Amino acid sequence: MSMYRKTVAIILSLALVLGLSVSVYASDNSERLCVSETVNTDDVTLDSMIHGYDVDVFETNNKVSMPNNDDTFTKEARSYTPDQFESNDSFTTSTNGRSGYLISANIHDDDDVDFYSFIVTDEDVNNGEYYSFILTNIPSGCNYDMLIVNDSWEGYIYNNSGTTTENAMFTFNTSGVYYVIIYSSDGCSSSNYALFYGRSIQSGSYGYVSTGINVNHGYIPIGSSTTTYTTYYSYDLTNNNSIPSTAFVTKFRMSMNGNGANYGGLVKQLFAENGTGYQTMGAIELFTMPERQHIVRQNWSIRAGVLYSYNYSWIPQVHITYDYIINPQTMFYAPLG
Repeated sequence: MSMYRKTVAIILSLALVLGLSVSVYASDNSERLCVSETVNTDDVTLDSMIHGYDVDVFETNNKVSMPNNDDTFTKEARSYTPDQFESNDSFTTSTNGRSGYLISANIHDDDDVDFYSFIVTDEDVNNGEYYSFILTNIPSGCNYDMLIVNDSWEGYIYNNSGTTTENAMFTFNTSGVYYVIIYSSDGCSSSNYALFYGRSIQSGSYGYVSTGINVNHGYIPIGSSTTTYTTYYSYDLTNNNSIPSTAFVTKFRMSMNGNGANYGGLVKQLFAENGTGYQTMGAIELFTMPERQHIVRQNWSIRAGVLYSYNYSWIPQVHITYDYIINPQTMFYAPLG
């Protein structure tokens, strides 16, 4: 055995005895596992991704108002069934408590205006919290616009033509109550628009779910002081559309489910595509890894080792919590409000 492999075996054996969670990374194809401090080698992290977005600072020196569409458009005598949030046609009757949710509502007649209120906290201001505002799924033949204002009508108007999505991201210098206002420049419909407003980084989870992996360790008699490892198994989440494309791992857990056979000294290892690896032991499900550093939807590698096995099979389940960035595609992962 090479000095390198002896060193790795000694360190891992000590970790097993002491019950430590050891961070590991891949080195090369011939000897993939070595022991290291946790390091991030991902090219993209959540922080670097969100810094690539177009973010403005909300200024309160810009007066705006809704256009008087009586002067521009010919109204038709149309009216549809109001949505569940009516009446929310003013500051005082605005819908609250929907920040961070996906809203589905309609402009039910030509005079309908929808007001939604939200609170920016002192903590949001101090932390430079990002807020996203997205209006999409505008019904065909309509032109809906979006205002983001305070109660003095200071703020911004977003008025792309036709059914084009309205999209903005802000940080705020002043805490308080703000409003999102949806109105029609042309047309109304029984079909709903989709609206998200709230913090740009939201949280979600995946699992517990089966990995579909069955790691059989065969027969390894009691008495060995060396951990015997399996080959690497692919756990590919790249095309898993139940997870947002902008999701980054905050916690990664892997169960010790198995076939009930006798075994000892189970070691569970998880590798990201970039080679960064993590390890945990036995019943300890949680891997120690930096948060928001690894994108969830990638092709992970999994393997396991045992000291002894009497045809034991490890059949892991995973549970992943994540933070993700809201954009016009991922807003639909937000809970319905």
